[in-house]
Amino acid sequence: MRGTIFRASALTEGAVTTETLEGVVAVSASGQTVTTEADFGTRVEQGAPPLKPVPLLPAPQLSAVPGTNVRPQLHFEFPAVTGAKSYHLQVSDDPQFQTLVADTRSDQPSFELPAPADGAYWVRARAIDSLDLEGHDAVQAFTQQLAPEPPKPPPPSPQLVKVTRHDLRFEWSAEPGQQYRVQIARDTKFRRILTDQTLSDGSLIWRRPWPGRYYIRVAALPAAETAAPAEGTPFDVPVPLWIRIAAPIVILIPLLL
Repeated sequence: MRGTIFRASALTEGAVTTETLEGVVAVSASGQTVTTEADFGTRVEQGAPPLKPVPLLPAPQLSAVPGTNVRPQLHFEFPAVTGAKSYHLQVSDDPQFQTLVADTRSDQPSFELPAPADGAYWVRARAIDSLDLEGHDAVQAFTQQLAPEPPKPPPPSPQLVKVTRHDLRFEWSAEPGQQYRVQIARDTKFRRILTDQTLSDGSLIWRRPWPGRYYIRVAALPAAETAAPAEGTPFDVPVPLWIRIAAPIVILIPLLL
């Protein structure tokens, strides 16, 4: 009848259970009828009359369920309900539980389930008594939100620390045991790569090239073998001192002849 809310379940052993949540339900079998009022339930065995209605178990306490789950598993645990032999738990993405994400039972008031996709969800739990009658619902909303992965560390920032007559020395912050891929190019797009090396420490000694602007970049391995920062760090190779001294002399010689 309108205004009546009840549950009916057919069990594997052939029995049928009826749980009345609101209103009144008449259950008939083998020529006998029992009136099951709200908060009561009954069970019918095959070929037998309905059992005398018994009170439904109270709803479990879900107050300890966290409002946000940030783990890749769902863990629900709540105090045991007196008189319960098992528990029924459901998870839905709909507050009316028209669709179910999980539907499971356990002998203990503890459940471990794979976490669904991030979003808003509702968990519903019931205690089950020795007659397999399911008690009142406990419903709790929660949000699934996996903790974001920590940001990747920035690529090493190489610095030109020493210029000698024949070599350039670069250094960058390095982790013990980490390997690094180092590239030097004449252009920012690294189309003209002059050296491409894999090193196990945070330094590079490279032969001194012609004066001008160059670019260096460093990528920590293991990444894809082609991995490297999108941009390189510019550095300038100065004109050697002996050229700066000799150049005026070379220019003056023709003037003196």
